[in-house]
Amino acid sequence: ALASDLLQKRKTSCEADGDTDSIPTAEEYQTVAGRVVGVVMRMRELEQELAARVNTAKWVAKYGEHGTFGVLKSECKRVESGDNPKTIKIDPKSENELTNRIRDDPLFRMCRAECLLAIFLQTVEVPTLLEVGETVAGGSVVDFLDEDRKEVLLS
Repeated sequence: ALASDLLQKRKTSCEADGDTDSIPTAEEYQTVAGRVVGVVMRMRELEQELAARVNTAKWVAKYGEHGTFGVLKSECKRVESGDNPKTIKIDPKSENELTNRIRDDPLFRMCRAECLLAIFLQTVEVPTLLEVGETVAGGSVVDFLDEDRKEVLLS
């Protein structure tokens, strides 16, 4: 419902601006909705993968750039401890901190969403589409991240 509601708002906004060329097509609607569902269904695994990838870039910790990727320093520390991501118990304090940061900081929220989507595209969508010989509207190219984040997340 979230994706559908947002896409409907986009359509309404485009119509109000007289920009009917920017109204998403039915295929684009399906692609966006499928990606939202795909990321949500794999949220914990994608979050752990995001923290693990960010943790490999030493410059992120050195310059305190965790927020650029939409992750908390504490998330990277959990990954660093070597715990199995599937069995990690997230303590309520960290979960609360993350929830508050996502709610209160739109830039952090956007960065996290972009990074989770990029990892989803690389690890789930592209391999799956290649396997079945299909494509999606607009392709599966990660062209929405800056070069620094691409280097950390997709290398």
